[in-house]
Amino acid sequence: MAHFFVASFVCSCAVLQVQLSRKPHLRLKLHPNPEVLFNRKGYFKDRPWFWQQRKCLPSLVWPARLTIMKILRKVLPNGVRVIISPMSDAPTVTAAVYVATGSKNETKKLSGVSHFLEHLCFKGTKNRPQPVDISREMDELGALNNAYTDFECTSYYGKVAPRNLSKILEIIADLYLNPILPEVEVQKEKGVICDEINMRADMPKLRVEEDLMALLYGDQPAGRDIAGTKEGIMAMSRGEILAYRKSQYKARSTAVVIAGAIEPQKVFKMIEKLFAETPAGVAQKRIKVKDAQKSPAIFIRQQKTEQTHLRLAVRSFPLNDSRNYALAILSTVLGMGMSSRLFVKVRENLGLGYYVFAHNDALTDHGFFSAGTGVSSARVFEVIPAIISELSELAKSLVPAKELQKAKEVLISRMYMGLEGTHEVADYLGRREILGQELITPKELEKKLNQVSAEEIKKVARQIFIDKHLNLSLIGPYSKKDEPKFKRLLTFK
Repeated sequence: MAHFFVASFVCSCAVLQVQLSRKPHLRLKLHPNPEVLFNRKGYFKDRPWFWQQRKCLPSLVWPARLTIMKILRKVLPNGVRVIISPMSDAPTVTAAVYVATGSKNETKKLSGVSHFLEHLCFKGTKNRPQPVDISREMDELGALNNAYTDFECTSYYGKVAPRNLSKILEIIADLYLNPILPEVEVQKEKGVICDEINMRADMPKLRVEEDLMALLYGDQPAGRDIAGTKEGIMAMSRGEILAYRKSQYKARSTAVVIAGAIEPQKVFKMIEKLFAETPAGVAQKRIKVKDAQKSPAIFIRQQKTEQTHLRLAVRSFPLNDSRNYALAILSTVLGMGMSSRLFVKVRENLGLGYYVFAHNDALTDHGFFSAGTGVSSARVFEVIPAIISELSELAKSLVPAKELQKAKEVLISRMYMGLEGTHEVADYLGRREILGQELITPKELEKKLNQVSAEEIKKVARQIFIDKHLNLSLIGPYSKKDEPKFKRLLTFK
């Protein structure tokens, strides 16, 4: 399934926020339970992100509901934001809570604490003191539940039959508001997280993404692994984790989202009661990212692998920049679908790259566009210029009208496909709310995408595809002495 590019609508979701502003493989989940169609929370970018490969369950579809999405919003007296999306024909309901804190809110000493805390919230609460108390109740409801930590937010969620909404919502509230973080569980979970770090280190397709972030942003939160380091995790104390939670899990930085077959007024009352005691205030702000580069950069991780995994990246735009709509179409032209330019060039013409993609990532104060593949190490010096030439062409020539319309159709169709389930709708709304985006419907997004012109795409390409902002991260049988050979390839000329 790793080549099934229908899931690569993720490639432009940084602007659409269909699921996240970050790539799923860079978002860390509590556990790898099965997800819905397209595996939007897996670990593999060719979507089956990468967010971890797992079996896919079929999604149920309510196409009419997607085009007329209802969005109801309310702010509780303590500042907690509540968003509800009634989907009357849906056979499920999702309850999710979001907090505006993630790895970009961490100091270097506490790198990985957001993700660590997310794990520990499932290790006992005031009302459910044992981890099995939580998991057993979730299973008794037949729930699909999980949590994830991103660079800029953390989320806890559960998906159940509508008859079980009140119970799953109470459990999610308990996890969020009442974790007890027992010392014995803190120490045990350190081993789990270190194994998660080891697992990802053994997967070059994932590690090359983390290396890219370090290359782009260096020694600042955006350049560090969301999970932290093994040394940092082992040294972290319960007291430090509690202090971080106290500073970040605040009412005005919290959003509760419900999507599915619900009675809105009844649900509003439930949430107001359950979240009334959320600590007042707002999470401590993250440090603004230093996003500057004067010349092309390269990072090589020498490793014996069957193929070379590589990522080419340039700096792009923050999340709320209007140019992201044109960049979403540009990404689609390049890397979404089997007739996309990179797929045709790399896989069909050159006979390389089981996976190849183009993707824009937008966060609140910075962004980057990347393209990547995994190819035979014997031909890596052939594929890098081939990819760069396709990027460069978009800065020189207008996308033909027929190809532009195809790209829009692909992107918009995948957007709706990615919103077929109640969790996908909840995550779309929750992430937009917590990251400071306008709560607009998919229909409104469709309109904005359809307004993108070929001239806008060319203009954006000329703005981002410049030599001094080129970055190459790769894992393969190379060493530092090979850097000059690779650097000579890093030009759009």
